[in-house]
Amino acid sequence: MIYLSTFAALALAYGAMHRMRLRTTAACVAALVLATVAALRGPDVASDYLVYEDWYQWGLDSTFVERALFFESLYFSISELLSQSEVPFRVFLWLLAAISVYVKASVIIKFSSRSRASALALLIYAVSFYLLHDFTQIRAGVAIALLFAALWARANDRLWQFFMLTLLATGFHTSAILALLFALPADGRLARAIDIAILSVTVTLLGLALLGQVPAEQLITGLSQLDPRLSLYVERSTSFESDAANPFSIPSLLALGTALSLFLQLRFRASSHRVDRRDILALVHFRRSVLIGICCLVSLYPFREISLRIYEISIAFIPIAAAVVFSRPRMLLTKSFILLWAAATAYVYIFREDPLVQPYMIALQ
Repeated sequence: MIYLSTFAALALAYGAMHRMRLRTTAACVAALVLATVAALRGPDVASDYLVYEDWYQWGLDSTFVERALFFESLYFSISELLSQSEVPFRVFLWLLAAISVYVKASVIIKFSSRSRASALALLIYAVSFYLLHDFTQIRAGVAIALLFAALWARANDRLWQFFMLTLLATGFHTSAILALLFALPADGRLARAIDIAILSVTVTLLGLALLGQVPAEQLITGLSQLDPRLSLYVERSTSFESDAANPFSIPSLLALGTALSLFLQLRFRASSHRVDRRDILALVHFRRSVLIGICCLVSLYPFREISLRIYEISIAFIPIAAAVVFSRPRMLLTKSFILLWAAATAYVYIFREDPLVQPYMIALQ
């Protein structure tokens, strides 16, 4: 329970500072607390800790699969620079987590017009993607922070800033290229056609999956020519299964339900002048991102290690959706889906028999 109690207390403080208009202070406090918790965790708390520590100390040598030139080079360049400067690994972890959490917390506040919305959104982030990324998938954590900022830029029609942030994000995690979908129109007739097309493809792929038809082998073979690591992921996918990569798991279906509910509940954009266009654009892009993620999860289901990483990027904007939705009256269906998704995801990450994170252990060495 240490995770839930710590995160709940931080969320209350975060919401209180938002109410007092101490927004920068709130983001700094969230970054300080969560980055320190992430950096001081024991090596057995999260599955990828020892892997990142080896990379930091020894680099990507011949014992690891070859990395394609320039792929995620920004992360590995920073890692090598700090490692050669003899910066301790835990300081490196703290720096990355602090940047990641601060950016995410700041964007959550920007999308929140009510303090309770910002508190709930931070809590949802903490029990889900904070544990997933800042505890285990460090590169993805920073990449998604940059994509949070990119979505804010896109919602404010700052296209060049959006493209630059997305490019920087791919320097930490290749899957961040998925965010280029945000460049698609989000309002007008063309946007409605895009929405219908994405929804149709999603429904079709889900139907095919129910019939046991998931064609993807040729696609993966071609992509493996670009990034040799895909071969490693294919091998891992055939050796064990990942519950979180199941397109019909409870968290996946709840994420899908959240996206589908917005098709109904975004109708208020046409009849209400009080709704911020920026919020509508953010929800439209979020809805599309989830549907595209479900498509990838279904079509790449035989290669779960690959589909999971793409899917996790696509649904990582749920805290932003929560900030917008819980700032609005009504929208009860979407709010219910988001809360149920957060509860189901927290259970998967913390409480199941083989959890993503072990009971917290502090390490001071």
